[in-house]
Amino acid sequence: MNTAFVRWRMPSGTTLRMALLIAMTVASASVLYLLITPPGLTGMLREVERCRAVSGWPDLTAVDLITADRFQGTLDEFSACQAVAFGGRPWSIAAGLMVLFALAALLYRLQPWWRIRRAGLVELRSTAAPELLTELDRMVTSAGLRHRPRFLVDPISQRTGGLAFGRGRRPLICLDAGLVTQFQTNPAMFRAVVTHELAHLRNNDVAITYFAIAIWRAFIVAAVLPYVGVFLLQVREPNVLVTLTLPVTVLAVLVLFARNSILRLREHHADITASRMLASTEPSEFLPGLAGTHRRRLPVPLRKHPTSADRVAVLTNPALVYRPGFGEAVTAGATLQIAVAQVLLTLFYFGVPVGSVMLIGQVLTGTGLAAALGIAVLRARQFRAAGGTARRLVVLPGLGIALGTGIGHNVTVVDTHVPSVGVLATIGAVLLVIPLILLGEWALATSGLLVSLRQRGVRITGAVAVGAVVLLLCVSTLSLATLPRAVPGLVGSFLVLAQPIEQVVGAADWTALDLPLTMGIWLPLTFLSAFVLGGLGKVGLLLLWAVPLILERRRADRRALVAGILGAAVWAVFSLALRASLRADVPMPARDDASFRLVLSVWEVAGVVIAQFAVCVVVSLWLVRSLVRTMFAGAVTGTMCALALWALFVTDACVPVLQAAKTTCPAQVDIAYGTTIFGLLTVSGFAAAIAGYAIASLLRPRKATTALADSRLGYGAAAGVFAVLCLLVVPAPAAKETTEEPLAEAAAAARAEHPDSPAALRFWRDTDGERMIAEVLEPFHQAMVKAAGNSDAGISPDFEAARTGLGTAARAIDKLETEPGPPGKRAHALWIDWLSTVDESIRLIDTAIRTDDTRMLSSGAKEFDRATELIATLRAMSE
Repeated sequence: MNTAFVRWRMPSGTTLRMALLIAMTVASASVLYLLITPPGLTGMLREVERCRAVSGWPDLTAVDLITADRFQGTLDEFSACQAVAFGGRPWSIAAGLMVLFALAALLYRLQPWWRIRRAGLVELRSTAAPELLTELDRMVTSAGLRHRPRFLVDPISQRTGGLAFGRGRRPLICLDAGLVTQFQTNPAMFRAVVTHELAHLRNNDVAITYFAIAIWRAFIVAAVLPYVGVFLLQVREPNVLVTLTLPVTVLAVLVLFARNSILRLREHHADITASRMLASTEPSEFLPGLAGTHRRRLPVPLRKHPTSADRVAVLTNPALVYRPGFGEAVTAGATLQIAVAQVLLTLFYFGVPVGSVMLIGQVLTGTGLAAALGIAVLRARQFRAAGGTARRLVVLPGLGIALGTGIGHNVTVVDTHVPSVGVLATIGAVLLVIPLILLGEWALATSGLLVSLRQRGVRITGAVAVGAVVLLLCVSTLSLATLPRAVPGLVGSFLVLAQPIEQVVGAADWTALDLPLTMGIWLPLTFLSAFVLGGLGKVGLLLLWAVPLILERRRADRRALVAGILGAAVWAVFSLALRASLRADVPMPARDDASFRLVLSVWEVAGVVIAQFAVCVVVSLWLVRSLVRTMFAGAVTGTMCALALWALFVTDACVPVLQAAKTTCPAQVDIAYGTTIFGLLTVSGFAAAIAGYAIASLLRPRKATTALADSRLGYGAAAGVFAVLCLLVVPAPAAKETTEEPLAEAAAAARAEHPDSPAALRFWRDTDGERMIAEVLEPFHQAMVKAAGNSDAGISPDFEAARTGLGTAARAIDKLETEPGPPGKRAHALWIDWLSTVDESIRLIDTAIRTDDTRMLSSGAKEFDRATELIATLRAMSE
């Protein structure tokens, strides 16, 4: 094994978890300060609704990626309105965080003094116990400590424990009075306990430990209590209390779990260090004498000390302290999601355009996912280097990261206009699990290849390449699953693409398989290639097989190469037969059509996908049992077929036996076509490799396994916990303060104050405006038809029905006067004028019908003509 690579590892002790605790505290406290900073939650929601009314904010769950550009102006205007309303809020949050960490620093500085004063500790003097101090000096010298600790005694406690505390260069060790008596009666136990406390000082974990405790206490005092106090004074409704209690409860629990994980891990490291200092690997020699073994049966995340059984397991197999854990992965995922949400809100408050905010969010989220997954992989690699033999080391971390992102979003969402956002966040977390686990297992396996490399520069280059693949796929693709509104946006984009494609394919009407192949193979691959993966994601897919093959530097992939070439040759025969069949069935004039060219592309791409799948099954089942080489074989077939398709596109009309459509010879070179086909077949090759390798794994004869059944049970239990927690963290229904009345008031204020915006007015017209206009005009026109009758058809005027229709129109006007109208000062004035003019016209016409007054009927018609001009002007303003 290359020891140089083993030494290059991620910190696996309390340092990493301390960083997670600080990040989790900052993110959680920011959320709570956001909700209590003036003008408070109710005022913030009112301002948000006002900005929505001003800008015509769209329902983002209904906005797809294809048509999103038409709302860009509306979204930017919403961001600008947010900047005016909340521009000072980030500074208030920053001030709150400064107060929190100042309080934590103060508590950390005061903790030694407070512990000594509260417990009445006294210093152990040489005059009282010279032999004891001599032994302690010997043990301190043997431990190799830089700074000699002061020994204190708790004269009241009869326990047989000790405690290392203090700060920096002033370490302290407290010995219980019961332990001091053991110096004479049971010296082995005495040495074991003192050695354990010296091990804490040797590991330099005392400062981290007590700062973690100080952070937790400061978080409760400076963030949780103000939040609870503010909302207990303001809120009385039970459903509102549930909605507002959920975030603070979950955030406090996450911070508590992060603190407890530090306290438990430090004990394991101290046990390992103590066993080395005592030159013993037998737990029974010193474990029973260790203080702090937990007797209460609490769940593991709530424990500050590990159980004796856990301690024995770690002492027997020290590699366990390096194994990546589920809890820290959940904390990392939640911290990432909460932190990104706070950064994006800050950018909104500073007026950054929405497009830039979403791009920054995707980059930050993807980078955070890559970092969390990379840390789990490095921890797993260090676990293996330390002698660990467990498999599937990235399964629970991947599950934890995905769960954490779902929890993090659900506890930070303050979103009254997207009631399903909790469900969407849960769906995104579920979609994130399998890709994260697969990518983590790939990174772990590929990083194992670096161990055999001798050149340091090659190892570093290989490690950078592995990290680059993880980063590319996380930023380009996996980050979308953590953005809940991206899920319906992607679905909407697929539906937008599906409708016209279905019409075009239906126009060709060549075979019954045209539409199934288009909707089942061609369109999903095109959508994944263009909208989900993008250019960076497709590069990442290529590197998934290229990086391991380069690192292995073997020649065993020749069989996969030959199989890929043969698959492309089989596809070439299929393509020739397909083109011959098309020429025989469809005359040339009919083939000179976009629908037939699309259908031809669909059939040829479907043929490539089937060939790739067959090649991958053959390679993984009979030739090379390697997923990397299976992906390589599928990529070879896809690359050669992509080159062939591009060549056919250029030379289609030059060779009669190949000609399938009426084109010029040679056709105009279209690089975009070539890159599109290559990207599409890259995606199909990856999907075919995964499916083919999975099927081949099921078909292969299984070897006898000695795996324990409880490992599968553990994964099943973790999956069950994942599902249950995802359902539990779905937010409660919105509070009453955030429903209709605040929205109506906010919208009315916006209409009276804000200048007109064509983009906002256009969105209002397309979503609500035309519907509201029709509610008035449809019954009005029906009433006029009833009043006029039709002498040619023998239909007499029905004045009663006409008056009923006019009454329906008048009631619609009364209803619309209470609803938010178009945004903008002039648009709002035109809308109010139109409603009043139509209402006056209805009154005059109804009176004319009732009194048979033709002059009043003429006046009503003139009023309606004026109303028609007003609504035409309003519609023109939105163009």
